Amino acid sequence: MTASLDAARGAALGFLDRILRPQDRAGVLTFADRASVAAELTNDLETVRRAFATLTAERGTAFYDAVVTAVSY
Repeated sequence: MTASLDAARGAALGFLDRILRPQDRAGVLTFADRASVAAELTNDLETVRRAFATLTAERGTAFYDAVVTAVSY
């Protein structure tokens, strides 16, 4: 599971590196057994990188809750 998380982390950060402009914002929303915000929306990519670095694979997947949280945010 760690290899999959590492691959997903690398893909997400690579995408953000290529696509984000200085005026854009990004955040990190996690979803294991519940959804939570790991990094608020920001235009500081280093804050987003630090949030991705702390992610771990564990428990279930509350994907629906994550979608609702993201849409409500």
